[in-house]
Amino acid sequence: MSHVVLNNNEKGKILSIAALRQGCEAITVEGRSGLLEVVETVKGQGQYRTWKSDHGRLVGDWDVPEGMTSETVGNNADYVIRCTEAGREYLRGKGFAKPYEVGVVWSEADRCHRLVYDFHNKAAGLELIIGLTEVKHFAPRKGELKESCPRLIQHYNIARDNLMAGLQGDQQVVLPQADGSVVVGNRGEIMTLPDGTEITLGVGDIVGEIHVGGRIGLGGVQ
Repeated sequence: MSHVVLNNNEKGKILSIAALRQGCEAITVEGRSGLLEVVETVKGQGQYRTWKSDHGRLVGDWDVPEGMTSETVGNNADYVIRCTEAGREYLRGKGFAKPYEVGVVWSEADRCHRLVYDFHNKAAGLELIIGLTEVKHFAPRKGELKESCPRLIQHYNIARDNLMAGLQGDQQVVLPQADGSVVVGNRGEIMTLPDGTEITLGVGDIVGEIHVGGRIGLGGVQ
């Protein structure tokens, strides 16, 4: 089996590799961080692991993304997102020894990079970190892609917004949640904690809920 998808929605446009690196570094799953890294490759020739890497070819049971061929898939990245040793250790504990990788592939039509990967078997475990692919109207050879790598896309956009806000002299507030998702607030907003306490968010605050209903504050919660 092999199911290679390309995230082609608006939020999936990769316009800043620096933000992509920061987003990958920021992902935390089950209290573990430092799970992903971005590696630069030879432009347009970077290899990222898919079913094809292990079996020599794609099965042909799923159409490759538009503009690609079965020959170019897995060998056409400018950058590759892969698990760090910490990421591999985490996935080994989940029963996945060889996770797939994400190709950061240039789209000439969109004038940006796009994220491409094989989501078969949860991308050999990688989706436990980057988020699950959701396909609507799954058919024998293709389906309507609703979303792919949502956690990765979310963290990328937060990092990019923060980089841009920093240039403008402002900064967003990141609120990590227990399930690995995040909520973004703005300076001066009021946040109500699980115990009913209200706090005013300050610049650079990072506020995360903990199981006892309290909070962890970094950066001077006011």
